[in-house]
Amino acid sequence: MKLEESSHMWFVTFVTHNTRVSERMVTYGVKMGSPIIFNLQQRQLIGNLLTKAFEKYGVHAICWHVLPDHVHMVVEANDEKDLNDNVRKIKGFTSKQFKEKLGWEQG
Repeated sequence: MKLEESSHMWFVTFVTHNTRVSERMVTYGVKMGSPIIFNLQQRQLIGNLLTKAFEKYGVHAICWHVLPDHVHMVVEANDEKDLNDNVRKIKGFTSKQFKEKLGWEQG
């Protein structure tokens, strides 16, 4: 894969629900509860969903790793706005699909 002239590679980490508490979560009133910790099958599912999300949104990802309570990935983006938009789409898609495949309620 060849990078676009204006793009950069970004290292991104995001965590599963309720495994960390941030100021942003407090500000936006995120409901707290039991943390979501992925088992092996769930980690594999998230990995497959990430692959689909990268394809769906045209995001170039060099690598990603799904751990029990967080995800690491290296993705291409032109700038921080592009990065934020892509990460929002990826997280939204994988979260929605994950919950649907497991039969979890929305929320």
